[in-house]
Amino acid sequence: PEEVGALAVQGHTISFKNEIKGIAFQAISDTLGHAVFANVEPGLYTLTASIHIEHNNRKRILNGYLEMEVNADSAFVLSLRLAEIGRLVISQYYYSGYLSSGNSLNYHDQFVEIYNNSADTLYADGLSIVEHASNANTPSPWKHLEPTHMVVQNIWTIPGNGFDVPVLPGKSLVLATNGFNHHSDPNGDTNSPVDLGDADFEYFLYTETGTDTDYPGVPNLVEVYLANTPTWFTYAVHGGSAIALAWLPEDIESYVEKNLVPYEFVNNTRYYCTFPNALVEDAVETVKANFEPYKRLDASLDAGYVVVEAGSKSGLCIRRKVAEIIDGRKVLMDTNNSTEDFEHDVVPVPRFFE
Repeated sequence: PEEVGALAVQGHTISFKNEIKGIAFQAISDTLGHAVFANVEPGLYTLTASIHIEHNNRKRILNGYLEMEVNADSAFVLSLRLAEIGRLVISQYYYSGYLSSGNSLNYHDQFVEIYNNSADTLYADGLSIVEHASNANTPSPWKHLEPTHMVVQNIWTIPGNGFDVPVLPGKSLVLATNGFNHHSDPNGDTNSPVDLGDADFEYFLYTETGTDTDYPGVPNLVEVYLANTPTWFTYAVHGGSAIALAWLPEDIESYVEKNLVPYEFVNNTRYYCTFPNALVEDAVETVKANFEPYKRLDASLDAGYVVVEAGSKSGLCIRRKVAEIIDGRKVLMDTNNSTEDFEHDVVPVPRFFE
């Protein structure tokens, strides 16, 4: 990017992945910034790179992501985008659901965990968690906006007046779709992998005809915007929900009203909210297992993607890797590349990191 100025182009790791077979290769850039991959078969590939730099006295990342069809000897240019390193990051994301004792899919025990990856006490009041408008079934219809903006289908916000929700260094917040012990509660199932009775917040969807239960022991997130009105809230169990943490303007409701974009379905029109990528604190892109990875997030937000390969009903999740331990505090990996930053197909355990 122009704002970075000079950058040594030699010695950077470039990844090259066959998206159909899942086979990945790596090469190191030479003095011209070239990386050569020889004797590869034709197919759909992705090129990615994540480069740590110092910029304006801050640690930043340059990320690149490019999809291409390779059919013969070819040269491709991988453009880099300047990415922020989040202080509050998505550390664990359990969306797959599990096979209940009644042999059916149960997905009411989903949760997202937000971790303070800094050495300072941070306040999460006003932080929103959002879900991209496209569920990765097909290419995103918002490609023309995504280099600079994110388009979302729901917005939930952590309540507070600015200093009500402190998160200590190395500590986290658990956001549960339903805040109760899914092992032992009558509404749960012994096959569920999680106890969410001590969750910090829950997604409670209020509708007059809805069937969502408000568990009094867990405070509710603020329901700011939903593009459609389901009877309860859930993330895509097959892994299509790309999610992000964002600091939206203080008057969120007014902001949403002014930034809605329509999308025409066969029988109705839905409106989604768009906002600049610069407002995003952290993001993770999940895609469906065994499907073409239709990416939606710009490389400045997430240069890769991650998936629970065992799929829905597996009871497994994605969890951010530990990069280092400083004075007993675990610092999680954050390169803005979910392919590199996350373990996948692990058993969900809130507030636990290996």
